[in-house]
Amino acid sequence: MGKTCNINRRGALQVLAGTVVGTANFPGSLTGATGQRHPKFFHRDEFEMLDVLSEIIIPADDHSPGAHAAQVAEFMDELISQAPEKTRQLWRQGLARIEGMANAQYRRRFMACSADEQTALMRLISQNEESPQQLEEKFFVGIKRATIDGYYRSAIGIHTDLQYQGNKYIRAFPECNVSK
Repeated sequence: MGKTCNINRRGALQVLAGTVVGTANFPGSLTGATGQRHPKFFHRDEFEMLDVLSEIIIPADDHSPGAHAAQVAEFMDELISQAPEKTRQLWRQGLARIEGMANAQYRRRFMACSADEQTALMRLISQNEESPQQLEEKFFVGIKRATIDGYYRSAIGIHTDLQYQGNKYIRAFPECNVSK
């Protein structure tokens, strides 16, 4: 019978991010970010919304800080500021769609919604993640990927969450017995 593997969300994100640790830092990487006051692409309200959405995707927990502390919204702003116009439109329209959904569902702006209401909206737009059809579903796929990429390119993601200590020289591999 097959072996059952219990993994939590953070563990799954760590597996997905495993290849990111070995890649070169993206220009504007968060590793040494000092805090951006004026977003490059997004309007201030859009930027704040990205910050909340990314924190919903990777929240702080007892193991490590979340996407907010890792300044993932800054990473996304840098990323999208350099993206093709079609991608920039998708992100702007995706944020507008979520804003519209918050108004329709809760009769208030997304940022005025409770944390539970914001999370419920994220659950709604993530339901068709494997085969996104609607604008908000396509946006969710993009923001989730960018959140994971930004988080695991940050010092918090790499060192605190993954506990990466850097490359270490190993004199011998006792488990490997290579015979000629």
